[in-house]
This record gives sequence, C-alpha cells and structure tokens, in this order.
Amino acid sequence: MSLRLAPLAAALFATGCIILDPNAFDDGDPCLVCADYEFCSFDDFGNTVCTVDTASRWSITIGQVEVPGTQWDALGDPPDLRACLISGTQGAQWQCTLEASNTNAARFSQMTQFTAGELLAAPVTFQVDDIDALEDDVVGSFQYQFTLDDFRKGGAEQAFERPTGGIQLLTFTLERLP
Repeated sequence: MSLRLAPLAAALFATGCIILDPNAFDDGDPCLVCADYEFCSFDDFGNTVCTVDTASRWSITIGQVEVPGTQWDALGDPPDLRACLISGTQGAQWQCTLEASNTNAARFSQMTQFTAGELLAAPVTFQVDDIDALEDDVVGSFQYQFTLDDFRKGGAEQAFERPTGGIQLLTFTLERLP
C-alpha cells in the first residue's frame, strides 16, 4: 500500500478520525483510524467523525439474574427463572434464556445476535419471568436504550440493581461479533 498525501489532504480531529484524499491509498479507503465496526464521515459542522455502522453485528449475553422472595409457586417453591429480550421496535420476543429451576439467583450464558441498527432504533426490554405449569408470571421488566457510546466502547457490561419491583439484579454484556 503506498500513501500519496496531497497538501492539506489529511486532518485529525478530536474524534480520532482522519479523512484523506480518497486516492491516498491504492485500495481507495479514505479512513485511517475508525474501528472495524465504524466508518468515517462528516458531522453537521464539517468535522470528521467515526460513525457506528448500523449493519455491524453484536451479541447480548444475559449473565446474572436475582429476584427477591422464596415462595413463588403454589407449593411454596422458589421461582423458575427465565430472562427475555423483547424488541423495542416490534414488541416481539427476540430470545429467552433457558429456564433455571427453583432459584432466586440464576446465571445464564445464552447469546442473542443483533445489528447495531436494531439496538439503536428503540429501547429493548429485559424481562424476567417465573415459569409455571399453568401460567407464567412476569417478575419484572425494564427498558434499556443502547447509545452510540455503548458501541464505541467496543462492548459493554451493565449491571442493574433493583431496576424494577421484582428484579434485584440483571447483568448483560454487549460484544462485537466478527
């Protein structure tokens, strides 16, 4: 790869993005320092910025879930927990974890894949259910709106303590997929 810089063709801004003359590289790529899930563009003020590629793929993994109380079922058993992610744009369930029986604290490792665009479009709902033979009970739910900063970090881990009445703790991780 040969670099042919024209006078004043390169500019480095506080955002960490450099736009060069499109002919600066043999492969025609005008960006130098954006992450692999971003592209270089201009903001409303003409500054160069790294922008999250809405087609980039990410995973959300629900980790730990804790709920209060010991008697959730008719026989006085602890809850049978399941955690779900519900679409912010369509209201349809995207994916739920497997059931963790008779426990107030469950660890999950199921992963769900999304594009950055899906996660940025509208808040997602994290919902925890108590699975029962006749009818499931919603333990609690809360919404989370992903932001560009969540993606710019290249991933994130969030822990929500007491986000709503029935959930004491819910953790999840956001990771970039190749």
